[in-house]
Parts: sequence; C-alpha cells; structure tokens
Amino acid sequence: MVGSPRPIKSFITTEDDGVNWIKIGDTEKGGRYIYTTKEKIKPSGVSRSRHVKENDFLLSNSMSFGRPYILKTSGCIHDGWLVLSEYQELFSADYLYYLLSSSLVQNQFERLARGSTVRNLNIELVSQVTVPLPPLAEQQRIVAKLDAAFAGIDAAIETVETKKVAVEKLKTSLLSDLLIGDAVMTETLRLGDYYDVRDGTHDSPKYVDEGFPLVTSKNLKDGKIDLSKIKYISEKDYLDINRRSCVDVGDVLMAMIGTIGNPVEIIEPPKFAIKNVALFKTNAEQSPAYLRYFLSHPRTVSRMMSDAKGATQKFVGLGYLRNFPISVPPLAEQKRIVAKLDAIFSELAVANEAIEQSKLNYQVMKSAILAQELQSEAA
Repeated sequence: MVGSPRPIKSFITTEDDGVNWIKIGDTEKGGRYIYTTKEKIKPSGVSRSRHVKENDFLLSNSMSFGRPYILKTSGCIHDGWLVLSEYQELFSADYLYYLLSSSLVQNQFERLARGSTVRNLNIELVSQVTVPLPPLAEQQRIVAKLDAAFAGIDAAIETVETKKVAVEKLKTSLLSDLLIGDAVMTETLRLGDYYDVRDGTHDSPKYVDEGFPLVTSKNLKDGKIDLSKIKYISEKDYLDINRRSCVDVGDVLMAMIGTIGNPVEIIEPPKFAIKNVALFKTNAEQSPAYLRYFLSHPRTVSRMMSDAKGATQKFVGLGYLRNFPISVPPLAEQKRIVAKLDAIFSELAVANEAIEQSKLNYQVMKSAILAQELQSEAA
C-alpha cells in the first residue's frame, strides 16, 4: 500500500494538468476494469502518492476485500489500494484477473489477513499467496473457456435483473392505481389536517453504552427499524424526549433527513425514542398502513425530495409535512385498498425472493466453474 496526499481536499483539482485520482467509487459493480476517474489531483500530490499505469492491477483493501481491477487508464492511488505490476512475463492479464477473483486466492487472502494484527492486505501478505502458473498458452485457453462459460451465465443474470426491474415497476404501477385511480376519494386535505404530525427531538443527547435506543432516519430501512447500528441514551433523556414525541403502536415514522421517506408502521410496543424523525400519530378512524403506502409512493417521495432544503444533507421540516397534500378515502375504503396491496405485494415479495435466489445460484455456478478450472491447474 502507499500513502495519500493529505488533506486530500487541498489537492483535488479541475485543471487540465490534473492527474487521475483513482478511488473505489470509480469501479463498476461486477466490473473488471477501471476506465475513468471522477476526480483529479494536482501534480504536486503525485510525489505523496503512488503513480500507476495502464494494465496494472489494483486490489481493494476496503469494502470488497481483495477485489481485483485492471487499469485501463493511468493515475495515482491512495492507501486503500494495493498495486500489482510487471506481471506480463508470467501472467496474461485476464488469467490473473480470474485467478485473483477465485476462491483459491480469496480464501488465502482471508486466512492471512485474519492472522494479522490489523485486518488488511499488504505486500507481505499477498507475497505469501501460492497460485498455479501454467504456460501463457494454457492461460489463454483457460481464459477463453471461462469467458465462453461466463457469457451465458452473465446473460442469464441480466435477464434476472430485468425481471427484478419489472417487478419494481409493477409495484409502482399498483400503488398509483389503488392510491390514486381506484379509490373513492374525499376532498384533498393536508397531512396536518388529518393526522397528528410531530417529530423527534432536535437535541443531541449524550450517548451511553447501555440504555434506550435512539432511532434516527438512518435506522429506517425497508419498512422496518434497523437496530443493528443503534446508539443508546439514558433513561432520563428517553423520558424527556418521549414527553413530546412518544411513539405508540399504530403510529408511522418517516425519515425526514438524508434519504427522505422509508416509512415504518409501528406494529409492536416500542421501547425507543426518536431524533429528527417524522412521527404521524393515527387514531381508530385512520389506517396507518394506508398512510405508510402513501408516504412510500414514488410520486410522494419524489415531490418531497424535490422540495427538500439543504445543500449538504437534504431535509424536510415539520411545517412542510403538515402542509403536504393528501387525498383520503373513508376508513372502509382505506382498509380495502390496504388489503389488496398487502396481498399483491406479498406475491411480489415471493417473486422477488425467487429472482434473488436465481441470481445467487448463477453466481455460485460461476464460482464453481472458476474454482474447478483453476484447482485442476493447481493439482
């Protein structure tokens, strides 16, 4: 690994003499090559980094651990990369890519890194990895065989991805039909006219090691509250916050900062407080599920994101939410719509799960073919 010019912001440039600054964000998901970069650094930063050239290999040291990429450009790298160069006399680029991507090598990376003091890749660890080294002609034969096998699998994966997109479009269409076109609506109201709209604390209570969870917008995901990365507050702060913003069963929460939306219907008695989260309190004459579907509708989310304020982090205020328009049918109609959407979305969830499983099966197939071919060379 190499160092990085610091502070990096002072070295970023848009001038014509800038040098490509290669980051993990310049890679494509599942891609083999890095063609371009989003940022450049000043020439003065080159001596504080590592200059790399076209056809060098970069290994990621974060996110996808040990993931290889072939450079199709030149530039400088930061200390999150490991570079492999001058390999052409021993390896063809594509064979080395397949080799570094294989479980044969990735398992060695995992084992070696796990035994180190700091879990990352470095020159010493990578140097310990053993690999099969057939003649270049044999490498080219292996690459041709793998390319042919993977082309069919990649086409199948693309078909699966297309099906997934179709399912998401269908969900959006069904939401529109039932929430807008299929319902017998009353007059258009504002959210604040129909619901008791509040928000969580704006203060920053002191975090403690053990206590009550403090839910923020980041904890609202996929219709659920994710407590895997939660922070805790004292009982006193928990009680103080809940005097104003107590969450009850039947309420709906919504992220109002950052990724606006992600509504969650509270099904079980909550034992948490909220910060910078919109709180919609419902009563016996209102369906929280209907509100959840309305808030998750792409048209609702799109309008809120478009109207959101803030340069660094987008947000919508409490006043804005209270004045946001909504057409609400009678309760019986709300329940009918919810029942229909629940049934259809349940079927779509099963279809999505099958699609994801098919995609996983194809990826497993690719790994098995790669492992079989390379391990036969290693034997």
